[in-house]
Amino acid sequence: MGMLICLWFIVQKFLSPVSSCLLLMESTPSGPEKTTKEAKKRSCLPLIPLPTHFYDTQFPNAALDPTDKPSRKRHWFIAFALDWVLIALLLGLGQYFFSGPQPPKAYFALNDVSLQHPEVPEIISATNATIINAVGPLIILAVIELLFFFNKWDAYHMVKGHGESIAISLFFTSLLWIIVGGSLGLRPTFLTKCQPDPTKIVAGQIYYSNEVCKQELGKFEYQGFPSGHSSTAFAGWTFFTLYINAKIKPWGGSAQLWKVLILILPTIFASWISLTRVIDYHHFPYQIITGGLIGIASALIAYRINYGSDGNWLWGTGSSNDNHIPAHYIRLATEPEITADDVMLTQIVTTPMRYGSTPALIERTEENVQAV
Repeated sequence: MGMLICLWFIVQKFLSPVSSCLLLMESTPSGPEKTTKEAKKRSCLPLIPLPTHFYDTQFPNAALDPTDKPSRKRHWFIAFALDWVLIALLLGLGQYFFSGPQPPKAYFALNDVSLQHPEVPEIISATNATIINAVGPLIILAVIELLFFFNKWDAYHMVKGHGESIAISLFFTSLLWIIVGGSLGLRPTFLTKCQPDPTKIVAGQIYYSNEVCKQELGKFEYQGFPSGHSSTAFAGWTFFTLYINAKIKPWGGSAQLWKVLILILPTIFASWISLTRVIDYHHFPYQIITGGLIGIASALIAYRINYGSDGNWLWGTGSSNDNHIPAHYIRLATEPEITADDVMLTQIVTTPMRYGSTPALIERTEENVQAV
Protein backbone atom coordinates (compact mmCIF):
# COMPACT_ATOMS: atom_id res chain seq x y z
CA MET A 1 0.00 0.00 0.00
CA GLY A 2 2.81 2.37 0.89
CA MET A 3 4.52 1.68 -2.46
CA LEU A 4 1.31 2.49 -4.32
CA ILE A 5 0.98 5.80 -2.48
CA CYS A 6 4.59 6.71 -3.30
CA LEU A 7 4.03 5.76 -6.93
CA TRP A 8 0.90 7.91 -7.05
CA PHE A 9 2.77 10.96 -5.74
CA ILE A 10 5.58 10.41 -8.26
CA VAL A 11 3.12 10.15 -11.15
CA GLN A 12 1.26 13.24 -9.97
CA LYS A 13 4.50 15.20 -9.66
CA PHE A 14 5.51 14.20 -13.18
CA LEU A 15 2.13 14.59 -14.87
CA SER A 16 1.34 17.96 -13.32
CA PRO A 17 3.82 19.95 -15.45
CA VAL A 18 2.87 17.87 -18.49
CA SER A 19 -0.82 18.72 -18.14
CA SER A 20 0.00 22.39 -17.52
CA CYS A 21 2.06 22.57 -20.71
CA LEU A 22 -0.63 20.80 -22.73
CA LEU A 23 -3.30 23.22 -21.52
CA LEU A 24 -0.98 26.12 -22.31
CA MET A 25 -0.44 24.87 -25.86
CA GLU A 26 -4.16 24.34 -26.49
CA SER A 27 -5.06 27.93 -25.63
CA THR A 28 -4.81 30.53 -28.41
CA PRO A 29 -4.32 33.97 -26.85
CA SER A 30 -3.47 37.12 -28.78
CA GLY A 31 -1.72 40.40 -28.10
CA PRO A 32 0.20 40.71 -24.82
CA GLU A 33 -1.23 37.39 -23.65
CA LYS A 34 0.46 35.68 -26.60
CA THR A 35 3.88 36.96 -25.53
CA THR A 36 3.23 35.80 -21.97
CA LYS A 37 2.16 32.39 -23.24
CA GLU A 38 5.33 31.98 -25.29
CA ALA A 39 7.44 32.87 -22.26
CA LYS A 40 5.60 30.34 -20.09
CA LYS A 41 5.94 27.67 -22.78
CA ARG A 42 9.69 28.21 -22.87
CA SER A 43 9.79 27.89 -19.09
CA CYS A 44 7.74 24.68 -18.87
CA LEU A 45 9.37 22.85 -21.78
CA PRO A 46 11.59 20.95 -21.57
CA LEU A 47 10.11 19.35 -18.49
CA ILE A 48 13.52 18.30 -17.13
CA PRO A 49 16.10 20.75 -18.58
CA LEU A 50 19.67 19.50 -18.75
CA PRO A 51 22.85 21.59 -19.03
CA THR A 52 23.32 22.31 -22.72
CA HIS A 53 24.70 25.06 -24.93
CA PHE A 54 21.23 25.44 -26.40
CA TYR A 55 20.39 27.55 -23.36
CA ASP A 56 23.90 28.85 -22.55
CA THR A 57 24.12 32.64 -22.19
CA GLN A 58 27.56 32.51 -23.84
CA PHE A 59 25.77 31.78 -27.10
CA PRO A 60 23.52 34.82 -27.61
CA ASN A 61 22.41 33.67 -31.05
CA ALA A 62 21.47 30.16 -29.90
CA ALA A 63 17.85 31.19 -29.46
CA LEU A 64 17.65 31.94 -33.18
CA ASP A 65 16.50 29.41 -35.72
CA PRO A 66 19.11 28.40 -38.32
CA THR A 67 16.40 28.67 -40.95
CA ASP A 68 16.56 32.44 -40.42
CA LYS A 69 19.95 32.56 -42.14
CA PRO A 70 19.56 34.46 -45.44
CA SER A 71 21.49 31.83 -47.39
CA ARG A 72 19.12 29.11 -46.17
CA LYS A 73 16.07 31.16 -47.03
CA ARG A 74 17.32 31.68 -50.58
CA HIS A 75 18.41 28.07 -51.06
CA TRP A 76 15.82 26.28 -48.93
CA PHE A 77 15.57 23.34 -51.33
CA ILE A 78 19.29 22.54 -51.16
CA ALA A 79 19.40 23.23 -47.42
CA PHE A 80 16.41 21.16 -46.36
CA ALA A 81 14.17 19.58 -48.98
CA LEU A 82 16.98 17.92 -50.94
CA ASP A 83 17.93 15.78 -47.94
CA TRP A 84 14.41 14.40 -47.65
CA VAL A 85 14.23 13.82 -51.40
CA LEU A 86 17.44 11.78 -51.21
CA ILE A 87 16.14 9.81 -48.21
CA ALA A 88 12.97 8.95 -50.13
CA LEU A 89 15.05 8.06 -53.20
CA LEU A 90 17.30 5.69 -51.23
CA LEU A 91 14.29 4.00 -49.64
CA GLY A 92 12.59 3.71 -53.04
CA LEU A 93 15.69 2.20 -54.65
CA GLY A 94 16.03 -0.21 -51.75
CA GLN A 95 12.46 -1.40 -52.24
CA TYR A 96 13.03 -1.72 -56.00
CA PHE A 97 16.20 -3.80 -55.53
CA PHE A 98 14.33 -6.01 -53.06
CA SER A 99 11.37 -6.76 -55.31
CA GLY A 100 12.75 -6.12 -58.81
CA PRO A 101 16.03 -7.46 -60.26
CA GLN A 102 16.96 -11.10 -59.74
CA PRO A 103 20.14 -11.98 -57.81
CA PRO A 104 22.98 -13.72 -59.69
CA LYS A 105 22.49 -17.38 -60.46
CA ALA A 106 23.39 -19.56 -57.48
CA TYR A 107 25.34 -22.81 -57.63
CA PHE A 108 25.40 -25.25 -54.73
CA ALA A 109 26.38 -28.80 -53.82
CA LEU A 110 23.57 -31.21 -53.05
CA ASN A 111 25.53 -32.72 -50.14
CA ASP A 112 26.06 -29.35 -48.43
CA VAL A 113 24.63 -30.01 -44.97
CA SER A 114 24.77 -26.29 -44.07
CA LEU A 115 21.87 -25.74 -46.50
CA GLN A 116 19.72 -28.55 -45.09
CA HIS A 117 18.44 -26.99 -41.86
CA PRO A 118 14.76 -27.44 -40.99
CA GLU A 119 12.14 -24.78 -41.59
CA VAL A 120 11.03 -23.06 -38.39
CA PRO A 121 8.80 -20.00 -37.88
CA GLU A 122 10.43 -16.59 -37.78
CA ILE A 123 11.06 -15.20 -34.31
CA ILE A 124 10.86 -11.62 -35.61
CA SER A 125 9.10 -11.04 -38.92
CA ALA A 126 10.17 -8.41 -41.44
CA THR A 127 7.22 -6.19 -40.49
CA ASN A 128 7.99 -6.38 -36.78
CA ALA A 129 11.67 -5.76 -37.47
CA THR A 130 10.80 -2.58 -39.37
CA ILE A 131 8.68 -1.33 -36.48
CA ILE A 132 11.28 -2.24 -33.86
CA ASN A 133 14.34 -0.92 -35.71
CA ALA A 134 12.96 2.09 -37.57
CA VAL A 135 9.96 3.33 -35.58
CA GLY A 136 10.96 2.23 -32.07
CA PRO A 137 14.16 4.28 -31.67
CA LEU A 138 12.50 7.32 -33.23
CA ILE A 139 9.63 7.28 -30.72
CA ILE A 140 12.01 6.94 -27.76
CA LEU A 141 14.24 9.74 -29.08
CA ALA A 142 11.20 11.98 -29.58
CA VAL A 143 10.14 11.45 -25.96
CA ILE A 144 13.68 12.20 -24.76
CA GLU A 145 13.75 15.35 -26.87
CA LEU A 146 10.44 16.51 -25.41
CA LEU A 147 11.36 15.78 -21.81
CA PHE A 148 14.95 16.99 -21.68
CA PHE A 149 15.68 19.39 -24.55
CA PHE A 150 12.65 20.56 -26.53
CA ASN A 151 14.66 22.20 -29.29
CA LYS A 152 13.10 22.01 -32.72
CA TRP A 153 16.41 22.26 -34.57
CA ASP A 154 17.91 19.41 -32.57
CA ALA A 155 14.72 17.39 -33.09
CA TYR A 156 14.87 18.06 -36.83
CA HIS A 157 18.43 16.73 -37.11
CA MET A 158 17.57 13.80 -34.87
CA VAL A 159 14.68 12.73 -37.10
CA LYS A 160 16.60 13.40 -40.31
CA GLY A 161 19.70 11.60 -39.08
CA HIS A 162 17.71 8.55 -38.03
CA GLY A 163 15.98 8.50 -41.42
CA GLU A 164 19.31 8.82 -43.23
CA SER A 165 20.79 5.97 -41.21
CA ILE A 166 17.92 3.60 -42.05
CA ALA A 167 17.80 4.70 -45.71
CA ILE A 168 21.55 4.29 -46.29
CA SER A 169 21.61 0.84 -44.67
CA LEU A 170 18.59 -0.42 -46.63
CA PHE A 171 19.96 0.92 -49.90
CA PHE A 172 23.36 -0.77 -49.60
CA THR A 173 21.87 -3.96 -48.16
CA SER A 174 19.41 -4.37 -51.02
CA LEU A 175 22.08 -3.38 -53.54
CA LEU A 176 24.29 -6.22 -52.33
CA TRP A 177 21.35 -8.60 -52.63
CA ILE A 178 21.34 -8.18 -56.42
CA ILE A 179 25.10 -7.73 -56.90
CA VAL A 180 26.65 -10.46 -54.74
CA GLY A 181 23.53 -12.41 -53.77
CA GLY A 182 23.17 -15.81 -55.34
CA SER A 183 25.56 -18.32 -53.77
CA LEU A 184 26.47 -15.96 -50.91
CA GLY A 185 22.80 -15.28 -50.30
CA LEU A 186 21.57 -18.85 -49.95
CA ARG A 187 19.80 -19.43 -46.66
CA PRO A 188 20.38 -22.36 -44.26
CA THR A 189 17.04 -23.92 -45.30
CA PHE A 190 17.67 -23.67 -49.05
CA LEU A 191 18.02 -27.39 -49.88
CA THR A 192 15.16 -28.26 -47.53
CA LYS A 193 12.85 -26.03 -49.55
CA CYS A 194 14.48 -26.88 -52.88
CA GLN A 195 13.85 -30.65 -52.64
CA PRO A 196 16.28 -31.72 -55.42
CA ASP A 197 14.76 -33.89 -58.14
CA PRO A 198 16.68 -37.23 -58.29
CA THR A 199 15.96 -37.54 -62.03
CA LYS A 200 18.00 -34.37 -62.69
CA ILE A 201 21.09 -35.48 -60.79
CA VAL A 202 24.03 -36.26 -63.09
CA ALA A 203 26.71 -38.72 -62.02
CA GLY A 204 30.00 -36.98 -61.23
CA GLN A 205 28.49 -33.48 -61.20
CA ILE A 206 29.07 -31.60 -57.95
CA TYR A 207 27.41 -28.22 -58.33
CA TYR A 208 23.88 -27.54 -59.50
CA SER A 209 21.67 -24.51 -60.01
CA ASN A 210 18.02 -24.03 -59.08
CA GLU A 211 16.95 -26.07 -62.13
CA VAL A 212 17.47 -29.19 -60.02
CA CYS A 213 14.79 -28.14 -57.52
CA LYS A 214 11.32 -29.62 -57.49
CA GLN A 215 9.89 -26.54 -55.79
CA GLU A 216 10.04 -23.18 -57.52
CA LEU A 217 11.82 -20.86 -55.10
CA GLY A 218 11.30 -17.12 -54.93
CA LYS A 219 14.11 -14.58 -54.91
CA PHE A 220 13.77 -14.29 -51.12
CA GLU A 221 15.66 -17.58 -50.78
CA TYR A 222 18.67 -16.01 -52.55
CA GLN A 223 18.65 -12.73 -50.61
CA GLY A 224 20.35 -13.86 -47.44
CA PHE A 225 23.52 -11.79 -47.89
CA PRO A 226 23.64 -9.45 -46.10
CA SER A 227 20.96 -9.67 -43.42
CA GLY A 228 18.34 -6.94 -43.67
CA HIS A 229 17.25 -7.52 -40.06
CA SER A 230 20.82 -7.02 -38.89
CA SER A 231 21.58 -3.94 -41.00
CA THR A 232 18.42 -2.08 -39.98
CA ALA A 233 18.79 -3.12 -36.33
CA PHE A 234 22.30 -1.74 -36.06
CA ALA A 235 21.48 1.31 -38.19
CA GLY A 236 18.55 2.35 -36.00
CA TRP A 237 19.94 1.45 -32.60
CA THR A 238 23.52 2.59 -33.27
CA PHE A 239 22.26 6.06 -34.24
CA PHE A 240 20.15 5.94 -31.07
CA THR A 241 23.29 5.09 -29.05
CA LEU A 242 25.35 7.87 -30.65
CA TYR A 243 22.62 10.41 -29.95
CA ILE A 244 22.29 9.37 -26.28
CA ASN A 245 26.09 9.17 -25.92
CA ALA A 246 26.45 12.78 -27.00
CA LYS A 247 23.72 13.93 -24.64
CA ILE A 248 24.78 12.17 -21.43
CA LYS A 249 28.56 12.13 -22.18
CA PRO A 250 29.60 9.02 -20.21
CA TRP A 251 33.25 9.30 -21.29
CA GLY A 252 33.74 12.87 -20.07
CA GLY A 253 35.05 11.91 -16.64
CA SER A 254 31.70 11.61 -14.88
CA ALA A 255 32.59 8.13 -13.54
CA GLN A 256 28.94 7.02 -13.66
CA LEU A 257 28.35 3.40 -14.65
CA TRP A 258 24.64 3.86 -15.36
CA LYS A 259 25.48 6.06 -18.36
CA VAL A 260 27.61 3.31 -19.89
CA LEU A 261 24.88 0.73 -19.27
CA ILE A 262 22.37 2.93 -21.10
CA LEU A 263 24.66 2.85 -24.14
CA ILE A 264 25.25 -0.90 -23.96
CA LEU A 265 21.58 -1.90 -23.84
CA PRO A 266 20.64 -0.75 -27.40
CA THR A 267 23.66 -2.62 -28.80
CA ILE A 268 22.66 -5.78 -26.94
CA PHE A 269 19.11 -5.40 -28.25
CA ALA A 270 20.30 -4.96 -31.86
CA SER A 271 22.58 -7.99 -31.46
CA TRP A 272 19.67 -10.08 -30.17
CA ILE A 273 17.47 -9.08 -33.12
CA SER A 274 20.27 -10.11 -35.48
CA LEU A 275 21.00 -13.40 -33.72
CA THR A 276 17.36 -14.48 -33.94
CA ARG A 277 17.93 -14.88 -37.67
CA VAL A 278 20.58 -17.50 -36.94
CA ILE A 279 18.43 -19.19 -34.29
CA ASP A 280 15.49 -19.63 -36.69
CA TYR A 281 17.78 -20.70 -39.58
CA HIS A 282 17.13 -17.70 -41.82
CA HIS A 283 20.76 -16.50 -41.96
CA PHE A 284 24.32 -17.65 -41.51
CA PRO A 285 26.57 -15.80 -39.01
CA TYR A 286 28.63 -14.14 -41.74
CA GLN A 287 25.44 -12.72 -43.25
CA ILE A 288 24.32 -11.02 -40.06
CA ILE A 289 27.86 -9.79 -39.29
CA THR A 290 28.06 -8.12 -42.71
CA GLY A 291 24.61 -6.61 -42.23
CA GLY A 292 25.60 -5.33 -38.80
CA LEU A 293 28.72 -3.64 -40.18
CA ILE A 294 26.64 -1.95 -42.87
CA GLY A 295 24.19 -0.71 -40.23
CA ILE A 296 26.94 0.62 -37.95
CA ALA A 297 28.67 2.40 -40.85
CA SER A 298 25.36 3.93 -41.95
CA ALA A 299 24.65 5.22 -38.44
CA LEU A 300 28.14 6.73 -38.12
CA ILE A 301 27.77 8.51 -41.46
CA ALA A 302 24.30 9.82 -40.63
CA TYR A 303 25.30 11.02 -37.18
CA ARG A 304 28.50 12.69 -38.39
CA ILE A 305 26.55 14.55 -41.09
CA ASN A 306 24.18 16.09 -38.56
CA TYR A 307 26.23 16.29 -35.36
CA GLY A 308 29.85 16.23 -34.27
CA SER A 309 31.66 19.55 -34.13
CA ASP A 310 35.21 18.57 -33.21
CA GLY A 311 37.73 15.77 -33.54
CA ASN A 312 36.34 13.98 -30.49
CA TRP A 313 32.75 13.95 -31.72
CA LEU A 314 32.36 10.21 -31.20
CA TRP A 315 33.32 10.18 -27.52
CA GLY A 316 32.08 13.61 -26.48
CA THR A 317 35.30 14.43 -24.62
CA GLY A 318 36.46 17.38 -26.72
CA SER A 319 37.30 20.74 -25.21
CA SER A 320 34.19 22.29 -26.73
CA ASN A 321 32.05 19.46 -25.32
CA ASP A 322 29.23 20.42 -27.67
CA ASN A 323 29.01 17.35 -29.89
CA HIS A 324 25.36 17.02 -28.88
CA ILE A 325 24.45 20.17 -30.81
CA PRO A 326 23.87 20.05 -34.59
CA ALA A 327 26.84 21.39 -36.52
CA HIS A 328 24.81 24.09 -38.30
CA TYR A 329 23.42 25.22 -34.97
CA ILE A 330 26.88 25.61 -33.45
CA ARG A 331 28.03 27.80 -36.33
CA LEU A 332 24.98 29.99 -35.92
CA ALA A 333 25.28 30.15 -32.13
CA THR A 334 28.94 31.18 -32.19
CA GLU A 335 28.70 33.45 -35.21
CA PRO A 336 29.33 37.10 -34.20
CA GLU A 337 26.68 39.61 -35.06
CA ILE A 338 27.87 42.25 -37.57
CA THR A 339 26.00 45.51 -37.67
CA ALA A 340 25.76 47.94 -40.56
CA ASP A 341 28.08 50.36 -38.72
CA ASP A 342 30.72 47.64 -38.41
CA VAL A 343 30.46 46.98 -42.12
CA MET A 344 30.83 50.64 -43.08
CA LEU A 345 33.80 51.25 -40.81
CA THR A 346 35.84 48.10 -41.17
CA GLN A 347 35.01 46.23 -44.37
CA ILE A 348 36.78 46.70 -47.65
CA VAL A 349 36.15 45.21 -51.03
CA THR A 350 38.42 44.32 -53.90
CA THR A 351 37.44 45.27 -57.42
CA PRO A 352 37.73 42.66 -60.21
CA MET A 353 41.37 42.47 -61.33
CA ARG A 354 42.82 41.87 -64.74
CA TYR A 355 46.02 39.96 -65.23
CA GLY A 356 48.97 42.06 -64.07
CA SER A 357 46.90 44.75 -62.36
CA THR A 358 46.99 45.61 -58.66
CA PRO A 359 43.97 45.30 -56.40
CA ALA A 360 42.08 48.48 -55.71
CA LEU A 361 40.81 48.75 -52.16
CA ILE A 362 37.63 50.75 -51.80
CA GLU A 363 36.34 51.95 -48.44
CA ARG A 364 32.81 51.02 -47.66
CA THR A 365 30.56 54.01 -47.59
CA GLU A 366 26.95 54.15 -46.59
CA GLU A 367 25.94 54.34 -50.25
CA ASN A 368 28.05 51.27 -51.10
CA VAL A 369 26.53 49.29 -48.25
CA GLN A 370 23.02 50.16 -49.36
CA ALA A 371 23.91 49.23 -52.93
CA VAL A 372 25.17 45.87 -51.78
